Amino acid sequence: MKTLLSFVVFLLAIQTNYAQETYFPLLDTNKTWHVAEGGFGAITNTYTYKCMGDTVYDGDQYHILWRSDEEFPVNWSKWGYIREEDHEVYYSPFNPSTIEPELLYNFNAGVGDTLSVSCFAYNSNNPAHLVIVEIDSVLINNEYRKRTWYDCAGWNESKNFRYWIEGIGSDNGLIEPGFYCTIICPTIELLCVKDDGDLLFMNEYFSECYIVNVDETIQNNHLFEVYPNPAKNYLLISPVSNNLVSNSLVLTSLQGIIIEEFVLNPEQPTTIDISNLESGLYFYKIIGEGRKAQIGKILIQ
Repeated sequence: MKTLLSFVVFLLAIQTNYAQETYFPLLDTNKTWHVAEGGFGAITNTYTYKCMGDTVYDGDQYHILWRSDEEFPVNWSKWGYIREEDHEVYYSPFNPSTIEPELLYNFNAGVGDTLSVSCFAYNSNNPAHLVIVEIDSVLINNEYRKRTWYDCAGWNESKNFRYWIEGIGSDNGLIEPGFYCTIICPTIELLCVKDDGDLLFMNEYFSECYIVNVDETIQNNHLFEVYPNPAKNYLLISPVSNNLVSNSLVLTSLQGIIIEEFVLNPEQPTTIDISNLESGLYFYKIIGEGRKAQIGKILIQ
């Protein structure tokens, strides 16, 4: 019995090592990446990205990257040029075409490495400085793929770790790795990745591949500190002055569905129990005197 158990452990070790050494290319013309962009909770749009066609750019062979905002894309806009070589991925936007190709991913990076990559949120080049903090594997379609966790370099161990996965990309989207190291708001999140129309990867914080929410335009003030973020069991809502009127905090899903509403103390911090809520990304709206006064997003783990 002990011999059989040892043999099974040996086989599992071989399979695990092999899985971690097998490289899964990111770019494939059969794949689509579905990414949600949210503007402080006021507007959320979903964009689908796809590689269609090839071109030579600056002497190198690139895929042409296209984008659509339709749930079932028919009309596509040329968005940029992207290539993968030696486990590294480079990207340049179609408009503006003056931005040279920059590094998006380095799937060769190891724990402790510090990287400078480019986050192309809104097709603008936003340099992101990352430090690799952990490497593990994640099971996708019965195959283990390498997952690389990173933190923002120079942020004094923010512990707000994000990741990218071989063959999938960043949890902020295909061309937006390191987004939260370059900007706090609004929000960009990968919803899912499909392969030839079939679901390949689903972000654990979401349940849909297409989200659209439109809310009225509102004025955003900074009246309360809302922390910690990410949060687990509670939120602390602390007024920044002593001259506030009564307010309430409305917690909504990314689709704009009201989850819960809480009354806030205008004079001292209010602790909100969120231990009963599912993990995921939420928007909050603080309402005072009949109108929204502050908005933001909270990640509940």
